[in-house]
Amino acid sequence: MYSAMMNRGCAAFILLVMFLNTAGCGPDVRLGQVSGQVTLDGKPLSEARVIFRPSHGRMSQAITGEGGQFELYYTIDRAGALLGNHRVTISTSEPISPSEVTPELVPEEYNVKSTLTAVVKGGENTLDFDLKHTHE
Repeated sequence: MYSAMMNRGCAAFILLVMFLNTAGCGPDVRLGQVSGQVTLDGKPLSEARVIFRPSHGRMSQAITGEGGQFELYYTIDRAGALLGNHRVTISTSEPISPSEVTPELVPEEYNVKSTLTAVVKGGENTLDFDLKHTHE
């Protein structure tokens, strides 16, 4: 249990550092609010990193909760994602130490070889992702 709490703490710290080290967060940027749920084979996927990457501009990201719910953040204190088309990646792999990472539970077609896309519009966007393992 302590290890799981440390993993969440490390993930939150890494997320915070990434947000603080990025530039270009002017108030004139138009964002849509994005929330939803991630499931894997019909079950909620907790502690997964959801990243929306626009073709131009800063990405937005979130960590899913116990029920797989997420809300994207553009900066540490600003919820949302840039309007337009995004490539979406979802991953459970997180660094624990220089030589150890948490296992990847999500098939690669949703992360390193992601085929997921989403369109963010002005206002509220509810975008759910029902991921599946392909069984051959």
